[in-house]
Amino acid sequence: MSFDLILPFFTEELRELLLDPSISDLMINGTNGVFADRNGVVEQIGLTQPFTKRTLAGSYRARRAHP
Repeated sequence: MSFDLILPFFTEELRELLLDPSISDLMINGTNGVFADRNGVVEQIGLTQPFTKRTLAGSYRARRAHP
């Protein structure tokens, strides 16, 4: 499966984290717990907008309307 197929389902903020080459592991726990492993150190990432099914659906619809 290609990353290009799933990226539109994520918010811009999460897409940036997924594509960040300094992050070796990205863990999304529920709707507000996002953790990134950078150089063996796990850090919590604060999101500016909550990660919910509604924001995912809205992000996908917006990207399809304006590719």
